[in-house]
Amino acid sequence: MARRGIIAGLDVGTSFVRCAICEVDQRGSWNVIGLGSSRSEGIKKGIVVDIESTVRCIEEAVDSAQRMAGVSLDSVYVGVPNAHASLIVNRGIVAVSSDDKEITEADVERVLQAARVINLPPNRQIIDVIPRQYIIDGYEGIRSPAGMAGIRLEVEALLVTGAVTSIQNLVRCVERAGLEVESLVLNAMALGELALSPDEKELGVVLVDLGGGICEIAYFSNGALQSIGAIPLGGDHITSDIAYGLRTSLGVAEQIKIDHGTLLHIPEDKTFEIPDVGGQSSRNVSSRKLAAIIEARVHEILSFIRDELPNLRVPEAIPSGLVLVGGVAQTEGLAAYLREMLECSVRLAQDGTTGVEDASYALAIGLVMHALRRSSGNESLHTARRERKTGGFLSRVANWLRDMWE
Repeated sequence: MARRGIIAGLDVGTSFVRCAICEVDQRGSWNVIGLGSSRSEGIKKGIVVDIESTVRCIEEAVDSAQRMAGVSLDSVYVGVPNAHASLIVNRGIVAVSSDDKEITEADVERVLQAARVINLPPNRQIIDVIPRQYIIDGYEGIRSPAGMAGIRLEVEALLVTGAVTSIQNLVRCVERAGLEVESLVLNAMALGELALSPDEKELGVVLVDLGGGICEIAYFSNGALQSIGAIPLGGDHITSDIAYGLRTSLGVAEQIKIDHGTLLHIPEDKTFEIPDVGGQSSRNVSSRKLAAIIEARVHEILSFIRDELPNLRVPEAIPSGLVLVGGVAQTEGLAAYLREMLECSVRLAQDGTTGVEDASYALAIGLVMHALRRSSGNESLHTARRERKTGGFLSRVANWLRDMWE
């Protein structure tokens, strides 16, 4: 964890770069103390296409968050899009090391490291290891093996791998902005920390992040991530359709989408005023025409989502339904529209724990929550290591002295 109890998440998205800074006390409680964002340039569909522009956007977002928080950052946790990641199921197995056969945190770390041993193509690298279940002497379905007794410890884990080129370019941008990458975190895992309840993850739920350039899908079941997918469509495509259909600029189209975008039925005589592309004149446009443009593209995006679910091995009857996050998810009437298409429960992610009303910072704050959970585990691991090493040394000294005086 960063110095002074400060931890930060960085969301480098297609439309915006967002940074969230949190302050953590000794008990693990945390508060958001700084938020910053900048319009994204140099990122297309989650891929860095212009390093200089991306670095500048990261610097602007981080500087804004630092000024608000009144602190200086050394490192950040960075999200990795689902579109550039893939999941591989692998197993690791180790023998329990202690004499009394009690499984320690060190044994858990060793078995996770064993699960990382796999042959990968040169263009892929391991980003993270996510345990699905632990197995002790053949007994499956164990979530937390530390403290239990056993002879052989196994883990069934998901290896999150990413494209080396995409990951290195993203890391290089962050480092050139003057920050160290504390860790890379899969976007689905970070959003799952914030948007999903333990019951939803246990029963089965689909998390859909409707972003600007891509739509990311993640399926959780049995308390763990099961599969991920991505669709190369998002809010920017809706903006382009509006600009083309209403003959206006992209900037105006984006603002129109935010102010007047809806999928609900509206009166035919309702209008609003927009400027032409050159800004020389303005005219009135029907709200119903705007709704028709938005509905056509949204229907296409949601149809792709529906067709992608079987590929992710999502059952036809999703127990906990779908949870929507992202900018496009805020479109009025979208949840009801998708609920009718899929005939299942659909809700918008509502978070009351962060104290931040702006849902656009969900991923940045989710990165912080994921990092805190991992950090607490690592701290307990380091403590266990120190206690084990200290205890082993003192025990050997005591035995040596006892032998001398006997």
